[in-house]
Amino acid sequence: MAKQEGEISIVMAPSNNQSSHAAENVHQEANLEKQPSLSSLQPGVYRADVLRKSWTKQGLIIVFTGLFLCTLAINFADYSTQVYAPYTTSAFKQHSAMSAARVVMNIARISAYPIIAKLGDVFGRAEMFILSILMSVLGYAIWAACTNITQYIVAGIFDAIGSTGFALTQQIFVADMTSLVNRGIWSTLPDSLTTIPTLYLGTIVAQRILDHSTWRWGWGMWAIILPVASLPLIGTMLFYQRRTPSPVSVSEALGWKTNDAWWKKVYRLFWIELDMPGAILLVAGLSLLLVPLSLTGSNNSGAWTNGSFIAMLVLGVVFIVAFLGWDTWFAKKPFVPYRMIKNRTVAAACLLGALDFFHYSVFSVFFTSYLQVAGNFSPGPATRIDNSLRVAFQVAGIFAAFFMKYTKRSQIWVLIGVPLCVLGMGVLLYLVDMGDGRSGNEASFVAAKSLIGIGRGFYQTAAQVSVQAVVSRQDVSVVTAVFFASMSVGGAIGTSVAGAIWRNTLPKKLQQYLPSELKGQAKSIFGSIVVARKYAMGTEARDAINRSYRESQRLLAIAGLVSLSLMLIVMLFLKNVKLARNSFLIFLTMETLSDTTWDVIIDGTGVSQSLLALALSRSGKKVLHMDSNQYYGGSDAAFSLDEAQEWAEKVNKDTSTSLFKDASIFKLDTSLAQDRSISPELASSRAYTLSLSPYLLYARSPLMSALVSSKVFRQLEFMAVGSWWIYAPEQPDSKTGELGAEKVLYRVPGNREDVFAATHISMKSKRTLMRLLRHITKPKEDDTSNEDEDISMPLKDYLASRFSVPEELHNPLLSLSLSQLSQQDTSASYAVPRIQRHLSSIGHLGPGFGAVIAKYGGGAEILQAACRASAVGGGVYALDTQINDCLRRAGSEHSEHPFLLKLANEESVQSRYLFTSSDSFSKESSAPLVEVARSISVVSATFPSLFPVAVEGAPVPATAVLMFPGDTLGNPQSPPVYLQVHSSDTGECPHQQSVIYCSVALPGPEGQSLIESAMDRLIRAEGLPTSVLWSLRYTHIGRLSNGEPQRLTVEEGVPDAYRFPPSSLDLAFEDDTLDLVKEAWKIIVGDEVDDADFMMFDDRNGTSDQ
Repeated sequence: MAKQEGEISIVMAPSNNQSSHAAENVHQEANLEKQPSLSSLQPGVYRADVLRKSWTKQGLIIVFTGLFLCTLAINFADYSTQVYAPYTTSAFKQHSAMSAARVVMNIARISAYPIIAKLGDVFGRAEMFILSILMSVLGYAIWAACTNITQYIVAGIFDAIGSTGFALTQQIFVADMTSLVNRGIWSTLPDSLTTIPTLYLGTIVAQRILDHSTWRWGWGMWAIILPVASLPLIGTMLFYQRRTPSPVSVSEALGWKTNDAWWKKVYRLFWIELDMPGAILLVAGLSLLLVPLSLTGSNNSGAWTNGSFIAMLVLGVVFIVAFLGWDTWFAKKPFVPYRMIKNRTVAAACLLGALDFFHYSVFSVFFTSYLQVAGNFSPGPATRIDNSLRVAFQVAGIFAAFFMKYTKRSQIWVLIGVPLCVLGMGVLLYLVDMGDGRSGNEASFVAAKSLIGIGRGFYQTAAQVSVQAVVSRQDVSVVTAVFFASMSVGGAIGTSVAGAIWRNTLPKKLQQYLPSELKGQAKSIFGSIVVARKYAMGTEARDAINRSYRESQRLLAIAGLVSLSLMLIVMLFLKNVKLARNSFLIFLTMETLSDTTWDVIIDGTGVSQSLLALALSRSGKKVLHMDSNQYYGGSDAAFSLDEAQEWAEKVNKDTSTSLFKDASIFKLDTSLAQDRSISPELASSRAYTLSLSPYLLYARSPLMSALVSSKVFRQLEFMAVGSWWIYAPEQPDSKTGELGAEKVLYRVPGNREDVFAATHISMKSKRTLMRLLRHITKPKEDDTSNEDEDISMPLKDYLASRFSVPEELHNPLLSLSLSQLSQQDTSASYAVPRIQRHLSSIGHLGPGFGAVIAKYGGGAEILQAACRASAVGGGVYALDTQINDCLRRAGSEHSEHPFLLKLANEESVQSRYLFTSSDSFSKESSAPLVEVARSISVVSATFPSLFPVAVEGAPVPATAVLMFPGDTLGNPQSPPVYLQVHSSDTGECPHQQSVIYCSVALPGPEGQSLIESAMDRLIRAEGLPTSVLWSLRYTHIGRLSNGEPQRLTVEEGVPDAYRFPPSSLDLAFEDDTLDLVKEAWKIIVGDEVDDADFMMFDDRNGTSDQ
């Protein structure tokens, strides 16, 4: 089994003989789920960012006053019109159809969440407020004029979209305008301060409307009030948006080109951005599944034997499954990202919300009708009793927020809240039918409902914080929408079940208990509470009606209690999130960046900068980590296919970019392929994670030790790098001149067993090779002859003069050093230590391999894990933030914050130290830079022969390294071409495909020509039907390691601003990098800590090796 000092987990890929190998995990939650790279901001988001900086104090006062006023009107309308619903449906003799109407409204709400969010990101916040208000106005207007149940349901759809859109846009707007520390307060205050009074004032106003007018005016007046109430909010936002235009147009953000046909633009908007196929599948599935279920009952008892009815239910299930499949594997921008669903805390919190809203809906659909009939309450008190839950929820939510602030924990409030809900529901079950014809009084009902509301306020507030804490910052809005949508799903199912139970139970009870002379009136009594209330209290008929209502409502209460009881189990699966620090990457407003005095600013999220952020994560320093890009990783970033396309366009457009140039993308047109089995289609863009700089990590690298001591390894999965291969073709055929197709790839021996098992090496050469390997791997303290050994000569001369190594073994040994120079240009001082590193690493983590890569993007995944750890420790992250200038304050030699940074957006930030790299802030570098041609190719083959299991018990490797010497490619003077073949087990591509990374230390067309030759020879050597489905070709500019130690440099004129060397182009992690990071760490922390404390962190609460 694979191990690193009993800690590192190596994932063992499936072999040909076994379905899978079991990996030895130190901690079961050490696996890091795939996190996507950040894509370009959409115009709505850009506009919100720019608008945030342009607000004046007066404007903020007006817009937030408008937000409160509009929220007040929305809530007032919602709670007052609930009183009219029974009267409206009873006017059509369709009172029992309320459940079907609620199901349709819930379906509309579920569908509206992602659509409104996507539209808001594209078109803007004010536009979504306008759309939401317009939808609600249409709904109220149709309600006021409706003459049948169909129109009533249509009105409900419009209002459901409007109310959902307003609530979601309200939360997004607050997030845009506030810092994280104040966001919870401002996101709850508008609803809390307006909900509590409108719950009761709404029912009073509604009762007055019914007493002095009709329910039609009660609906219709809100079609006038809402637009007026929204004017301050929308008018102010439009004024500031007009004054501050968006830097990116809608067409640019959507990828529209000026010469694109209209249908291409429509396709990109609806198919990709809005995921219309997913929307259609979701709406169709929920409709076919839930609406028919709510319409079953005594009046439609033949439905279950009706073939078309059963077909609807089956199709509903099929559409739901199809929706899940589409969003998981095919949708480029899905409604519900799969990575969130598989998160334990997210799944548990969503299930809690679904079960709670199922309980609420199944019990509450007919509860006010029950209160007015069986309890003989008038409409106003009946509605106020039901609303007592909402009041308790709003008040308890605020208290829960403050409790979490001071306890720094979330799970405890879930564990308190859920039992309170169960207790309250148990009391309600008793109160709805106390026996002897009795039911609870108003006070008892209010007390039980309030108990549920308090429990919901505690658990829901804590659960929402938990789901937002366990995802990356870019996913917070999406996971919040998923959390709310799950509640709507639970509500929709609960409403359906309530309708089914009510329709099946109440008519039977009426037929059973009504006097004989009134049994014929059972249908009219069932259809209208007005008819039911006409019978006087105390009469035999009314007693029968009341008993029927009590027993029917009791069944609904039992269903609700069962649902809440399941929450007692689900709540245990939420993680106990510690809230002392933020557990996701934080983006603060520019005002907050300017107002904070930072201990250190780190510019760029490349290797050195991200590891420095990790090292400072427990230091207590105020760290601001910025990057001019909109993604993490710098030159080591990992992209999906679409993101790679955007990156290539940016590289070619922005000629000032110092790291890359000449980027081009090739995509195979599979429609022209004669054999589709050889050229399958590419999967969706997000099925690929492709790294710009895929480096290997040796087992004995100090970085591996640092990942263990810092506990970051728990967030990573590592895949074994297997064999090294050398390309050595046979002599061309004397007649055809073609190279042989067999025996052109030879496995490079890495130990004694490999050497003597090799059939392509002579016995004499084996003995010579073993003598060299023993010399290289011999510990220095045991070999005094090493002290005076001259290794300054070229590797080729060293091997020949010192050990008489035959020339046939020079290239294989060169490949073990991963030198990108030719034999003559590679010094022995560079190669020998790296060969020693390769040989000594084999077996350190497990048998049969000596190097690993991180799953889901290699080095990019390690950097994201480091940044995440820094954010958990309080680091602040600001992407798309570029430094224009660095100014030292006059007379600031002894100042704690001696210099200012001028940002591209004309903001300024101040700090004690600045650490950047030659890749970003400063374009000049003292280190010589070279250009390397590289390519990333997705191919339709798996190359099984390249991934043999080295020894028994070893993991199946996921990566193979191939070297093509220059002379084998027709150019003896050229450097070698290296290929890294990554299988689908790396998580970088789908099954039955591979990713091949190519690199050669030659720039431009010459280098790309050699890469193309090497790729062609590999495919021919394997003899497999293979096509290159997609390829990214580019020139990478950076530094090739020469074996000399690197140094931090000081920015000219700014003594406290330090610069890391340019990014390394080495194919394995450069170990000296960690020495530079440690040097930077010591500069910042000074004498406060010992050198031994570098990257040595204790476990945070809730994680350990046990």
